[in-house]
Amino acid sequence: MVKYWIEEELYLKIREVMPIPTVDAVTTHKGKFLLMLRNKPPAKGFWWVPGGRIMRGESLEEAVLRELRQETRLEGRIVRRVGVINQVFPEVHTISVFFHVEVEDEKVKLNEEHSAYKWFSELPKDAHPYIKAMITQTLGNDTIEVVEEK
Repeated sequence: MVKYWIEEELYLKIREVMPIPTVDAVTTHKGKFLLMLRNKPPAKGFWWVPGGRIMRGESLEEAVLRELRQETRLEGRIVRRVGVINQVFPEVHTISVFFHVEVEDEKVKLNEEHSAYKWFSELPKDAHPYIKAMITQTLGNDTIEVVEEK
């Protein structure tokens, strides 16, 4: 399979006029879920999940596992495709297919997109609304509480 990547200049032009298809991984390990603090837009300064653009010729499943690996160095196993979320940010409009992915290891090695990570059992109060929606749809409203971060 041949995979292609859009050069940054062309990508910036495309995202001005149309939504970008993406994938996101609600990643779990031993009952906790992974969030990472974003360094850049969109959602700069918010806790987020691993994810990103899909390469041409790549399946959704390949894309979500690649993004997880690139952003965390973790290998995952897809539990299920959970849903689709329409995300409109000032910089970009994405349509994300999000998955529940389990990992065996909790040791994350971040790339430059994030400055910190944490395994949560509860949603931080300041979690972005899109993240709240993805986490609760993936793990269920009855298992996730919203709490002040300590």
